[in-house]
Amino acid sequence: MSTAALLAGLAVFALLSMMGNGGVKPRHRLDEMTGGQRLLSGLGLYSAVALHGYAIVYATDRLFS
Repeated sequence: MSTAALLAGLAVFALLSMMGNGGVKPRHRLDEMTGGQRLLSGLGLYSAVALHGYAIVYATDRLFS
């Protein structure tokens, strides 16, 4: 694939990710998270951000070198 096509696809996905759906409310009240659940959720978020950040750096390195 050409560089222009890859950058266009990246731009489309970036714009789609920035669009919000609006306020969706659950039907029933949610249970409060415990401290352990908060810790595991935070670690999961951190690992997902780190993995995606590394993937972006790797992809741009392969794309432009």
